[in-house]
Amino acid sequence: MEGIDYFDAKTFPQVEADVELALRIHQSKWKVTVTNQIVVSHQGGNSYKINSKRVRLYHDGKWNLFRKHKKINSPDLTKFLLRTRIYLEICVLRYMKLFYNSESQIIDKLNGRKQLLKDVQSYM
Repeated sequence: MEGIDYFDAKTFPQVEADVELALRIHQSKWKVTVTNQIVVSHQGGNSYKINSKRVRLYHDGKWNLFRKHKKINSPDLTKFLLRTRIYLEICVLRYMKLFYNSESQIIDKLNGRKQLLKDVQSYM
């Protein structure tokens, strides 16, 4: 762990630190093998319930992960496609609001997607 500088808690304070660590291990000189003889687990954690905050953290974490590892070749096009997909989700949620009784959940999702649109615009 010391040889690859542990978790990157600065870039990934909530999500994706484990995936980013795995990518660095994969890119390192380490030889990685799989075994069923060892079980690793942890208690507790920073898991968030599934809501708009978690959706925003997920997108932010993925963006940072892909940017750090140079997996986004066209950031402007990628942001455009993300915004298009999120806008379509907003349209579907507005439609669903007309027909479903659980309006408060849909409103939370709508508000979260609207904020996510702003977040994506600010991605570097």
